[in-house]
Amino acid sequence: MKDYIFYQDSWSIEDKLKNLKFDWKGKSVLDLGCNIGTLGKYVTSRGAIKYTGIDQREREIEEAKKRNPEFKFFTGDIFDYTYYNSDVLVALSLFHHLKSEENIIKVLSDFTSKELIIEVPVQESKNEADLKRDFLLPENRHRELIEFYYGPIKEELVSGWRNRKIFVCEARYP
Repeated sequence: MKDYIFYQDSWSIEDKLKNLKFDWKGKSVLDLGCNIGTLGKYVTSRGAIKYTGIDQREREIEEAKKRNPEFKFFTGDIFDYTYYNSDVLVALSLFHHLKSEENIIKVLSDFTSKELIIEVPVQESKNEADLKRDFLLPENRHRELIEFYYGPIKEELVSGWRNRKIFVCEARYP
């Protein structure tokens, strides 16, 4: 199996988010499941004032620190991220790793950021590797969970990578 580092080198964050109409100016960003931190340069080049990345894999975090020394990176469990405050919480390529609806609800219930940008895999995927490896829910179930446990979806787009959707959400209770 290829390492995630190589996956991130095979597509760009610009491709994935090319249709996103989000204003990053003046915002702090926390990236859950940041991998090697490629989102940091993307958001700061668009006006974000602070970027922090968290990933559970030490190897990816060490690589992120080498490639992007200007940002803060931490190794940690996504369920412990609440120690870091941010205006925007980003969770790309993360939810399919949670393995249960209960875990998705726990993470969504704990989000404290004013805005959330979240990528979700959809059950309609035809990719056999996705179906074997990932925890997939129907798109409408992801919508229900996000809107009930976090807040309304303001924008949505098809991810530039695999069969995934990206939702931009606003906290119900910021």
